[in-house]
Amino acid sequence: MNHLKTRSVVKSIYMNRLFVPVLFFLSILTACNKGAADANIDGQWKWINSIGGSWKVTPGKDSTVILTLNSNKTYTTALNGYIVCRGSFQITTTQNNTILILNDFISTGGLSLGSEIIQTDGKVQLQLTNYPVHPEDFISYFTK
Repeated sequence: MNHLKTRSVVKSIYMNRLFVPVLFFLSILTACNKGAADANIDGQWKWINSIGGSWKVTPGKDSTVILTLNSNKTYTTALNGYIVCRGSFQITTTQNNTILILNDFISTGGLSLGSEIIQTDGKVQLQLTNYPVHPEDFISYFTK
């Protein structure tokens, strides 16, 4: 009888040791934030600046550059309300990044984009980094 009780206690300890790490792992998986692919990047984004290496590019003093990303995978760029460029875009995912690819992009008011790594909170901030990344590449900052 004592043997069965000991066996039951050992089994209970073993199950608790297994249960806690599994529970921890599941809680980590479910607590993760939305990835950039799931985040809402649709809408109008005002370009703030682009920084790369020792360079900083900003819109002119009286210039406003707007990047509009539409839910139908089209985009436009506008300089002071005038459309400069329009085209389509696609979003792809690599093992580590979500990439925005703007097809047929034309530089607008100093803003140059192509294939960009997306980082966003999905609400008011968007950061696009040249892809593939090199030390002197630009990171472009936008706000809604």
